Amino acid sequence: MVWRVETAEGKGPFSCWSLVPLSLIGQFPGAGFPAIGDDVDAFEYGRHICGCDDRSIIDEWFGDALETLRELGFMVKWFKLPAETVQKGRSGKQVAFDRAQAIEMGVEA
Repeated sequence: MVWRVETAEGKGPFSCWSLVPLSLIGQFPGAGFPAIGDDVDAFEYGRHICGCDDRSIIDEWFGDALETLRELGFMVKWFKLPAETVQKGRSGKQVAFDRAQAIEMGVEA
């Protein structure tokens, strides 16, 4: 399984500058984690999206700001993917995957 924070349209908080103020991004405990392009060698912008392979990393990454993200329309979703299509980052904090290969399994209320 892969977990991801995104809007109903599939946009993550780092790609929704119109929804997420930079001041909020600065409050994410994981703001110092490596950028996905630096963490996953084969990451392709426009094809891959980011997530975590452990739900607890979502809390580590976003901390208390997750509640504010929910108020802004974001939710935590989880997906099933073929294991060989999930690219784990060197940091162990994030993964990259092709949305076209992901099957949405659920959404946290």
